[in-house]
Amino acid sequence: MKAIIITFSGTGNTYITNTCIAETLNQKDVKTDHFRLEKIDDILDTIHFEEYNLIIIGYPIHAFNAPQNVVELAKKLPKATGQRVYITKTSGEPFWFNDASSYLLYKHLSKKGYNVISEKHFLMPYNIMFRYKDALVKQMYRVMQKMAVNFTEKMLTENTSTIHYSLAGRGISFLFRIQWLGARLNGLLYSANQKKCTFCKICAKNCPANNIEVHNSKVQFHSHCMMCMRCVQNCPTEAISIGILRFWAVKGKYDFKRILSDTSIKGNYINKNTKGYFKLFRKYYSKFYEY
Repeated sequence: MKAIIITFSGTGNTYITNTCIAETLNQKDVKTDHFRLEKIDDILDTIHFEEYNLIIIGYPIHAFNAPQNVVELAKKLPKATGQRVYITKTSGEPFWFNDASSYLLYKHLSKKGYNVISEKHFLMPYNIMFRYKDALVKQMYRVMQKMAVNFTEKMLTENTSTIHYSLAGRGISFLFRIQWLGARLNGLLYSANQKKCTFCKICAKNCPANNIEVHNSKVQFHSHCMMCMRCVQNCPTEAISIGILRFWAVKGKYDFKRILSDTSIKGNYINKNTKGYFKLFRKYYSKFYEY
């Protein structure tokens, strides 16, 4: 058996998740290739999809939808003869509004002859709105690892599709698809603080949409933005402002290595006594922790 994983990951959370799946597959003697989705044409020119028994496609949920480039990839994939496909998706909250985010992806894959079996929603820390505390980050990471193993083991035995998208979920997804246009418009409003920016070009080199240019000590942002937040989290001087959402920017990467190795950080942030907003997360985590 041979598997391929194609991952679009803005700030790295989805890639980390799918790397756990790749490692589990390899441990099960399934030869697994893992590719980042940066340029669609590079994927299409490089990969012979007919060689794979299992195909996994992963993405971060953007406003209750798959990112536009992931949907475009599905549209351009070669026709298939029933290869099994599994979808992984990540977000910072476990709410049902995210359930139908894969609907367009599923629709285009099915039209091409792919057998989309199931999908899994993994929680990982927010890269927009607000930064999660270290204790919750540790809990998210550890549970993600357990879920990735369980999902992979199930993947190797499933043959029948279990996917169903509710009409309400599809409606939410459709309404918020305006984010594709909104991201492009807001991308024009991005800016780099001239006092902080060192013109290192990290943002331009790593932008998956080729939306950033650095010329003559000036950073220019264009209208191809996907709001993946990669430029903000990777900027070493926290110089980038994300337009009208600038107050929601989560600047700087999460230091997973430090958080996971720090024994003083307890990974039980969500528990039976959790109150307020995060009480809504208890159902998701109850599958792995007894309250």
